[in-house]
Amino acid sequence: MKKQTMQDRPDWWAAWLSWLANHRNEIGYSVLAAVMSILAGVRKKNGNPKDVITGALMCGILCFFVKPTLTALFAIVHWDFSPELCWPISAAIGYAGVDSIFAYARHRFGLDDGDKK
Repeated sequence: MKKQTMQDRPDWWAAWLSWLANHRNEIGYSVLAAVMSILAGVRKKNGNPKDVITGALMCGILCFFVKPTLTALFAIVHWDFSPELCWPISAAIGYAGVDSIFAYARHRFGLDDGDKK
């Protein structure tokens, strides 16, 4: 049996491009958050490049799921949700960074160990 390559499977490329087209907004939220995170990390004088890239990737992953998460949260409290809110929220998450967001969540839920760096 001959091993199939990607050139032998045009249906794979069609499925991949279809997925990208269907998730273009989520990809946009992720890219916006990652770029904002990189800009905020570079703005800091002591921003380690490895930490900046890692934070940007984490913000991008977090913001890929911002629309379904906000839809669920707004449905719980019976508020109307406008999908256009995802853009400024993604930018704010990218600017704040995952470190500060997780630190706030740990503090809010009482998961701090009391040590401050």
